[in-house]
Amino acid sequence: FSLEKIYELMIYHPTIFDYEAQILPDFFMSEASHHVHSMSVEGLKNINKSTHEQLVSEITEARSFLFGARACKFFLNLLQSPGVEEHINAQGGWAPVEAITSTFYHLNLHEGSENEHFVQLREVRELTSTLEDVNQKLEQKVEHCEFCIRRLRRKFNIKTSRRSLVHNLKLHIAGEKGEHFPIVVAMQ
Repeated sequence: FSLEKIYELMIYHPTIFDYEAQILPDFFMSEASHHVHSMSVEGLKNINKSTHEQLVSEITEARSFLFGARACKFFLNLLQSPGVEEHINAQGGWAPVEAITSTFYHLNLHEGSENEHFVQLREVRELTSTLEDVNQKLEQKVEHCEFCIRRLRRKFNIKTSRRSLVHNLKLHIAGEKGEHFPIVVAMQ
């Protein structure tokens, strides 16, 4: 699952994975995002459809980014875990996996496949290096994005009808809480 989320991040934000590139996506930069923080509780309860749609779009984009960034960190920690490394080495290393995924890639069998994310394993050492670079690049952006979501969560912590646009936003923001990966614990 984490490889799927990494692959999605690669598709939607390819510049993140360029070693040279320092261009990172920006989140919550719209007028709606800035304006919502100065709104009263009554103003929030009567949020218009345009503001709602803009916020939903930004929250969706931020959640997708965060899920991908968290997947990168989780998968890197998993790859670097002594127990995983020991098990892979006991099975003959990454060569068999790399051979299969390389063939899958070179024959273009991955295109349109529900398993296309596995092609990332065609060079595990390179993937590890890329994820190390990505994690370092994204650290501050992830913190900022999480801060913005927490801020919105606090702002929309108001009583509303279940049918309101604000309730819909609250549910959308709350969904981010479940989009984390487990912590990798090395077992010796």
